[in-house]
Amino acid sequence: FEENSLFVDVGANVGIYSLYAAKKNHKVLALEPESLNFSCLNLNISDNKLNKKISAFPIAADEENKVSVLHIRNLKFGGSGNTFGRNVDSFGKAFEASFKQGSVSLKLDDIVNELNFNVNYVKIDVDGNELKVVRGMSKTLKDKNLKSICIELNPETSEGKEIIQILSKDFPNCRKIPWYKNQVVVDHIFEK
Repeated sequence: FEENSLFVDVGANVGIYSLYAAKKNHKVLALEPESLNFSCLNLNISDNKLNKKISAFPIAADEENKVSVLHIRNLKFGGSGNTFGRNVDSFGKAFEASFKQGSVSLKLDDIVNELNFNVNYVKIDVDGNELKVVRGMSKTLKDKNLKSICIELNPETSEGKEIIQILSKDFPNCRKIPWYKNQVVVDHIFEK
């Protein structure tokens, strides 16, 4: 990141990326709808004395502003695999939620506009709802201040292919970063 950047962490979980960016003196907008993770995220922000660097919101980023349900795989601190508005995972397969939590979503475009947040970098890790997030950030994608997007996705699904097609228009350079050998769902970093 360039110095003093503005970072949006979509699917912040307990704040690993947010905390690291804030410790490097970047301003962070962290979005995490799951209640236990949001609680832990805020505790981590407080324990690290980063409340002036990180603004956390308990909302889901989506392609529309709505009230719906967060489908939770396992209700536990640091849990993942949760999806907003539908119970479909990163492989495009339906799963049985162990818990359904009421939640709200906003388009990322609306969130950053309301907060007057000029985004430089975005990380998206929402376990199967990445396309919905990307569709809700069309204005943000066109913003000249946005330098790169790190997104966890499965390039073998139709949604993964559509995400790559959308992001490649404004961000022609893409790197894949697998976390372990033969992994299908990997981080993709799109840069201008």
